[in-house]
Formats: sequence, C-alpha cells, structure tokens
Amino acid sequence: GPKPRKYSQRTPKKMIQLALRSALSDRMSEHKVVVVEDWGFAAPSTKAASAAISALGMSGRVMIVLERKDESAWKSFRNLTDVHVLSTPELNAYDILCNDWIVFTKASLPAMEAAK
Repeated sequence: GPKPRKYSQRTPKKMIQLALRSALSDRMSEHKVVVVEDWGFAAPSTKAASAAISALGMSGRVMIVLERKDESAWKSFRNLTDVHVLSTPELNAYDILCNDWIVFTKASLPAMEAAK
C-alpha cells in the first residue's frame, strides 16, 4: 500500500546566494540598481516618498531595501502601490526579479555584505 513520505528538498545555501548574486548583477547590467545616501524623512510622509521616487526617475515596480530601524522611511513607502519595502535579511532573488528597480540606502549595503 501507499507509504507516507516527505518529498521536500532543501535548496543549498550556496545555490541561494548564487541566485541572489546573479539576480542583482542582472539588474546592475540594466542600470536598475540605485544607492541613496539617506531618505531623510523627519516624519512618515507617503507624499514625500512618492515625490522621492519620481525625482529618481523610476517607473514600474520599485523595491526599496531599508534597515529595520529606519521607521519613518518604512512607514512612508509601505502605502505606495508599486513599491515593495523589505529589510536586508529578507532580500531574495525572486523579489529582485519581480521588481523593475532596486533601491538601497548606504546604511543597508554593509548589512547586505554581512548577510552573505
């Protein structure tokens, strides 16, 4: 008779890292990766966040990588429709490939290096 089995397999960590690197290099080759010094929002403002994205000349789906402690920027961007906000440890190849633009802050880049 049928025997219950678990058919799930884990993806190796090096393969996950390679997928992340290749997805980022693909976006870099298209010049779709932007590094911003700091968003500088004193208080959460969706209007200011929308203006900041427009000022950078981005259209389509935008992914913004922030530090967890950047609360005002997080609250500013999370209400926009085509903007996906996540922290550095949550970054994965699928999200990079699903979005047209990737925006890092200078503070989130060292965390990206440490997450490898």
